[in-house]
Amino acid sequence: MLVLFLSLIIKVFKDYKLAVEGTDASGNQKFAEVAPAFCKELDKYCKNKAMKITLKYIDPSYMIRSVPANAFDGKYCSFTGANAVHGLMAGFTGFSNGLVCGKNCLIPLKEIVSDKYNKRIPRD
Repeated sequence: MLVLFLSLIIKVFKDYKLAVEGTDASGNQKFAEVAPAFCKELDKYCKNKAMKITLKYIDPSYMIRSVPANAFDGKYCSFTGANAVHGLMAGFTGFSNGLVCGKNCLIPLKEIVSDKYNKRIPRD
């Protein structure tokens, strides 16, 4: 299955790597979007193989804040990055990190995706 995805990625990148859509405000080249093309190719491949899939693509630009970063953002990113490195250097894998009740914590991925904690815990 990995070979399938790699071959699809290579095909899409070959077709789109040279597609330039002009320049941005600072004069850098703007390249064509690769992810939607990859989704189309994957969907087409699965239809040809009679595989039923549900494919969802979330544009990452929706996840970017629309306001400038402030001092808290810098501090939070610094703590989060340092915490991730500490977890990896301690030998942990399969975890994410984030704030839990105001404390920076390492959280196992199994706990994140389990149905055990599907309720939001209110802050004090």
